[in-house]
Amino acid sequence: MFMLICFACILRTLAHVHEDRMALIIAAVVLYVAMLAITFAVNVPLNDQLEAAGTPDRIPDLAAVREHFETTWVRWNIVRTLTCTVALACLSWALVLSGRRA
Repeated sequence: MFMLICFACILRTLAHVHEDRMALIIAAVVLYVAMLAITFAVNVPLNDQLEAAGTPDRIPDLAAVREHFETTWVRWNIVRTLTCTVALACLSWALVLSGRRA
């Protein structure tokens, strides 16, 4: 019920957004969805693999496990960070435009 009310409020608010701001908001939403897709497709499986490797005191070659995990995880974490940063910039600019038209 909470999510239904939340989405209803969002839709009601978006119905009153000017076109130039709407494009920025849609871009931000797409970027946030991309971040979530990366998280579920790349980072979560890598975290699961790391957990499956066992506890650090039982891993014979900890450096090899870290090397296999770290490079890919960090690369995709940077991509996630950049998508969120650009999404925030889009929302911030939409807010600036809203202030100019108020």
